[in-house]
Amino acid sequence: MRFEVDTQIPYGNACDIGLHAHKQVLQVSFAPDPHGGPETLWFCFRLRRTVDEGPAVNTVRLTLKNGYNMLGGHDPAAMRPVVRYEGGPWRRLPQGELRSFPDGRTDVRWTTEAPN
Repeated sequence: MRFEVDTQIPYGNACDIGLHAHKQVLQVSFAPDPHGGPETLWFCFRLRRTVDEGPAVNTVRLTLKNGYNMLGGHDPAAMRPVVRYEGGPWRRLPQGELRSFPDGRTDVRWTTEAPN
């Protein structure tokens, strides 16, 4: 399966996007775009399956790069984004998993099921 990230939606905001499928997991890494400001306020994008051929993907791992740069990002693992699948209700993801790097950067990861 192949996927794309679309930010050309109302309130869309993500940059430095990476998509990488390994086995049945699609890794979606992104950073919110501060649009010239000192910190970012939100992220919003649509993940869409574009092609059904190729290996099946049943899990999506969202990785927010540099979460500490978001307003309120002093505790990025406590961020709980919402997701909605086509035609379904909004639901909040559980607390993220914090990944720290030797140079001081941190990423936050959430795991959820892949969209149909």
